[in-house]
Amino acid sequence: MSITKTGLWTSSNFQENYGNWTAITSFNNYNSGSYSGLGTFTINSAVTSSSWGSGVNIPTGPIVVPYGYSYRITFDANISSAHTITIDINNTCGSVSGNDHDTGRTATSFSIPANTWTTVTWGSSNLNTSQNPDQLDIVVYDGIGLNTANDSATISWTMRNPKFIIYKDELTVASIGKDGTTHSNIFYEL
Repeated sequence: MSITKTGLWTSSNFQENYGNWTAITSFNNYNSGSYSGLGTFTINSAVTSSSWGSGVNIPTGPIVVPYGYSYRITFDANISSAHTITIDINNTCGSVSGNDHDTGRTATSFSIPANTWTTVTWGSSNLNTSQNPDQLDIVVYDGIGLNTANDSATISWTMRNPKFIIYKDELTVASIGKDGTTHSNIFYEL
């Protein structure tokens, strides 16, 4: 039996919706070799001079932000030595060229102290009328990079509790349901 009711679904965990982080995480263009775990993940970031760092990225597909909505992605990071994590915000919409159809970006550089769980949160809004004139949904494929330019060897670091939220304002929330669909201001119990 399915029950549908009006309400808020304020947070959605990647693992609830996609089995585990590995289902929506890849290493395209981020120079990393592997990751492991469920709930807590070890990421191996190779040494690179790239200002985007070395880490993982969210592949195109799992996170869709309707026009007029915003999103936030969050996780906790722990590294044995102080580093910076840089987020490369990327998105696409339909056949429109380019990878920056959003607006209102949050901070994208985060200082992580040594051996301290630190929360990283970022996102943007699908409200860019000049880059998205047809007001299409945007598909997120953000990169998560550990800056390793000053390192001499691959750095292993830990990520836990990856989550995302899609919202229109403080009172209206959209999220990805357990069936993989995006819901707006409706809470589905399946």
